[in-house]
Amino acid sequence: MPSVDHVAGSERGQLEPGIPRLDEATHSVKGIVSTPRGPWAVCSHDLAGEASIAWSTPCERRDDLERLPAVDPERSADSAVRRARITLRRYATSLQIDRLGTATFRCRRCNLPTGCICDEGPDRPKWDEREYVLACIEAFRRRMRAVFGEAVALAVVIEHHADDTLHVHFGFGHFLDKRKVAACWEHGFVDLRRIESKDGRHMGKRERARRCAAYLTKYVTKEHHRPGVKSYSTTRGLVPAPRRERFMTRNEAVLWLCRENGGLWESEWHSESMETWDAPPVWLLFWGDS
Repeated sequence: MPSVDHVAGSERGQLEPGIPRLDEATHSVKGIVSTPRGPWAVCSHDLAGEASIAWSTPCERRDDLERLPAVDPERSADSAVRRARITLRRYATSLQIDRLGTATFRCRRCNLPTGCICDEGPDRPKWDEREYVLACIEAFRRRMRAVFGEAVALAVVIEHHADDTLHVHFGFGHFLDKRKVAACWEHGFVDLRRIESKDGRHMGKRERARRCAAYLTKYVTKEHHRPGVKSYSTTRGLVPAPRRERFMTRNEAVLWLCRENGGLWESEWHSESMETWDAPPVWLLFWGDS
C-alpha cells in the first residue's frame, strides 16, 4: 500500500507545486479537473478496480494514413500477447469471474481421451486442429446461453498439450450445474471448481477474480499467437467501456483516481520495471475490494 506522500509518484515522494494534497482522513481531493489537451491520459476500469496512466500527447487523428506492416514481427507478437492478457484480466475482474472450468475431448467411437484407435481412420478426432476446437467452443457458448441465459459470462482459452492435443479452459462467475455444463460441452470430461486460497485465507472477490485471470492468461502465449486472430474468447456486451480523462500532470491524474476509487491503491506496476520498455511511460494502479 503506498503512502499519501507517495501519491505524487516522484522520486522524493513530493507533490508538484500547486497540486492539492490528498486528505489523509477522507482520502479525497477537490479542485482536480480534467483537460482534453492534457498529456497524461487516464483509462479507468471501474468494475475491475484498475486504472492506467500513460504519457500520450493529444494529436489529430489521420484516417487517410495507410496502416504500415510491423517492422519487428517478434515485438509485434509480444505486444499483442501483452494486450490480450491485460484485456482478459480486466474482463474477468470486472465480472468477478472466480471459478474455473476445464473441458477435454473424448473419442465418441472408442471412448478414449487420447491415443484412440480412430487416430488414423476417417473418424479421427480433430483434437489437434485449432479451427475444429474453436468451432466446438462456439457451439458450447451457444448451448450455454440457451441453458443459462444470455447474461452468462464466459472467458475461454485453449491449452496446447505436449501431445499436440488441445484442451479448453473457461472462467465463469457463479455456480453452474456441472451436469448441465457437461451436456453443453458434449465432447468429453468437464471439471468445475472455485478459486480458493491454499492456506484457507479469506480472499475478496477481486483477488479471486485476478487469480482466476492469471490462470487463464498463462495459456495466452506468443508461441501460439496468430496475427489478426484472438487468442481468447469472451461474452460480449457485459463490461462497460472504461472512463477516459486527461490531465496536465501525473499528480492530478493520480489524485483524481484516488478520489474516484475511494482511497489509495493496493498495488501498482510501472513500465520502468521493464528494461526492454522503449515506449512512453505507463503506470498501472490496482484497487482491492471496497
